[in-house]
Amino acid sequence: MVVPRNRLGDALGVFIELGWEPSSGSSAMRMLTLAGRLRSVNLHNGRYGDIDLHGCIFRPGQGSFGDDDRIWARARSVEFNSVACGLPVREDLAVIAIANGGLDAHANSDWLVDLSRLIVEPGFDWRLFSDEVLARDIAVPALIALGWLKARAGYAVDEEAMERFEAALPRPMAAWMAFVQARPRQSETPAGAALRWLAKTRRKSLELAQSEPRGEQKLRPRLKTKFSRGLPAGQGMLRADLPLPASDRAGILRLHIRLPASVKWRRLAFEINSDAGHVAAFHVRPKLPRAGTALEVFCEIQLDTPPGATRVWLESRPLRSARMLTEENAARYAAPRFWLVSSEFRPDAPPEALIDGISREDAAKGTR
Repeated sequence: MVVPRNRLGDALGVFIELGWEPSSGSSAMRMLTLAGRLRSVNLHNGRYGDIDLHGCIFRPGQGSFGDDDRIWARARSVEFNSVACGLPVREDLAVIAIANGGLDAHANSDWLVDLSRLIVEPGFDWRLFSDEVLARDIAVPALIALGWLKARAGYAVDEEAMERFEAALPRPMAAWMAFVQARPRQSETPAGAALRWLAKTRRKSLELAQSEPRGEQKLRPRLKTKFSRGLPAGQGMLRADLPLPASDRAGILRLHIRLPASVKWRRLAFEINSDAGHVAAFHVRPKLPRAGTALEVFCEIQLDTPPGATRVWLESRPLRSARMLTEENAARYAAPRFWLVSSEFRPDAPPEALIDGISREDAAKGTR
């Protein structure tokens, strides 16, 4: 489901009011705060899902906002459950199928089914289709998909369009990176599997760098972890209030958190939220998990709480939605219970006290 990119927050708010939750494990409050900077949000409601809500139709690097605007302009008006919607023309639908299905193409084949149905419709405009494929820089997956439909399934494919795609192939390395992600996996060699993994990792890192939300405080907390014996009595908590003062909201927050050490390597996700909105998020990555011990986390982070906040709290977050958790993966992805040993907020701390995780007060030692 795609909405205009400046209306993603409005649409997300409607779904959250109806009981839908982000599937990533991040809180609804955080997603609402960052909605103006997000590309998409995946949602679920209990055992129901998924709704893949997008503000951008394509991935980073696949065209520009101007290219997206052309799709909206060509779309014809329809109604879906009495809601006015826009349905892209078939040529744009074919481009969308290739752009989204040609990456991790082995996961499913419904995008090939969509493509095969669209290109046989009477009046399919191959020139418009090829123009948009070239604008999106997806000539490689287009060649593979159309070549397979022609050779294996006997579909008629426009030769001029195929020649345009072949002429627009990128440099050899970029072409290979796209090729190993879109080709059928049955003929894959071990070397090809390794190259596909590298290509996928590279693509995801580039997408993350280009689409990373910029509305959130860019915090580089000073983190120190150590293992100790014994845990406090009780079950721990998923959320703990922070005694921040009502005035002088900008400053340094110091936290001492204790939690059971995981038996598996994992990230620990935490958010700081308030009744006036999301404040910050950070991750802890302990290096060597040790069963039967406690993990001590010492965190020093710069905050600027939103105006009007009367309560601020720390909460641990899962790395996956609860719907996706099983007994086997809960130890790695569930929200960890913790004990907040101490918290201290220093409103008088200067903003430059933390620069890239290095304390200027102890610059000689370079404490991280």
